[in-house]
Order: sequence, then C-alpha cells, then structure tokens
Amino acid sequence: MLAFRFLSGLGGSAPQALGGGVLSDCWKTEERGKAIAVYSLAPFIGPAVGPIVGGLVTEHTTWRWVFWSVSIADVMVQILATIWLRETYAPAILAKKAKQLRKTTGNQNLRTEWQNPDHSFAQILRKNLVRPFIMLGTQPAIQVMALYRAYLYGVMYLVLSTFALVFKDEYNMTLTLSSLNYLSLGLGFIIGLQICHPLNDRIYIALTRIHAPSPGRPEYRIPLMLPGGLLVPLGLCVYGWSAFYHLHWLKMYHEHGLLLSLERDTFRIQPRETRS
Repeated sequence: MLAFRFLSGLGGSAPQALGGGVLSDCWKTEERGKAIAVYSLAPFIGPAVGPIVGGLVTEHTTWRWVFWSVSIADVMVQILATIWLRETYAPAILAKKAKQLRKTTGNQNLRTEWQNPDHSFAQILRKNLVRPFIMLGTQPAIQVMALYRAYLYGVMYLVLSTFALVFKDEYNMTLTLSSLNYLSLGLGFIIGLQICHPLNDRIYIALTRIHAPSPGRPEYRIPLMLPGGLLVPLGLCVYGWSAFYHLHWLKMYHEHGLLLSLERDTFRIQPRETRS
C-alpha cells in the first residue's frame, strides 16, 4: 500500500508542478490571478470535501472503496484529458509544426530555435530531471520559496489531520458530524480565492504602472504574501487556544478559516513568470 501511495503522490504531483505553467501559456501576466483562482478551486476544495466523502464511503462500504472510487475518477479524468486537453507549450507546438513542414517539404533542416538535432530524448529527459535539483541547490530565491511552501504544507496538513478529532473529542460530536465541519473550509477557500487572486492582479498592474516603462516582474506578486505569511501563525495560535478553552464551535470555524484560507491563498500567490 505504501508503494502505491508513493506512486499516486508521484503522479498527482504533475498537475501541481505544471498547472501554473499551463496557465501562463494561456493567459496574459496581468490576468493570471483570475485564472489561478478558478484553476485552484478543485485542489483547494479537495482537502475540505475529501474527508467527508471518505468518511461516508468507509462508514457505508469498506475502506478499499476509498481507493477504488479515486482510481475510477482518475481513469475518467485521464480519458477526458486525452480527448480534449491540448498542448500549450509554445516550443512543443512549434516543434510539431516544424516536423510537419519537414515531412511536406522534404527539407530536413527546418527546425525551431529550441530544437537541437544533436540532443536525444534521453539527454533532454536527463537534463530536465536534474535541472530542478540544481536550481534548488544554487538559487536562493527558489530555496526561500521552497522553505515557505514546505512550512505552509506542514502547517496545513497538521491542522487538517486534527480538525475532525478536535470537534469529536473536545466538542463531543459524532464522527460523521465532526467531518462535516470541513465544509466550512471549502467555503472559506472559495471566498478567499475569489478575493485574493483578483486583488493580486490589481496590485501587479498597479506596480507595473508605477515602474513603467519597465516590464512587470515576478516580485510584484509578493506584497500580498507578506500579511498572509504573518497571519498564519497567529491563526494557528488562536485556533489552539479556542480548542483548549472550549470556545463555541463557530469561533473554531472562524479561526481555522483565518489560518487555512490565508495560508492556501498566499501559497498560491507565488510568482508565475515561467512557461510550462
């Protein structure tokens, strides 16, 4: 089971790594915040709805159907993606067109500026597999962002793993009722996404105008991350105090939403200037 969980995480990491790059291919820089707000709905609502669905499936069937249902859904998504999902990476699109031109014209010298006939597929694959580790080990900006994301991921799943237990043990709710409290997170994520990302676009446009005629920079998306990063530990402390002193469960909703909505929204408001 651990081996297949590793493989599922390995495959599930692809959309997380490529999603922002695909959006940068399809939208202008000043419009990417709105695009990410819509794109992020599914991965953000997943941790909120997943425990509820998983609990109901386990309660009425067996734990194995948790994995079977996810596998069936994944197969359906793969089929739909194979039919309708199209390439967005400009070098790949041009390489395909160049291949068609070589076939129709017979001129084997027609290649894009990104193509090197001396590089094999294995060389390209090895280069792209090694490059992220080289960048992580040599670029301070990437190291800081990696630490920031690791911190947010750790806090998020630490709190998510204890959320239902807090309501079950401290507020004497049933297991099913305590899992329904995750719906408050989903609502908070939706509201936060639709506020933070469009606001981030406005900040980006304003800073670009201030520094005109210089082009926009990835750093223009950082200002909104600063208050969110500071409020995350504050929300975590208040969340713990609320549970310790058995405050009303609506208060728990508020503090937990403050923690995770700001955390996940600032987590997504990272610079997206590179292409997929």
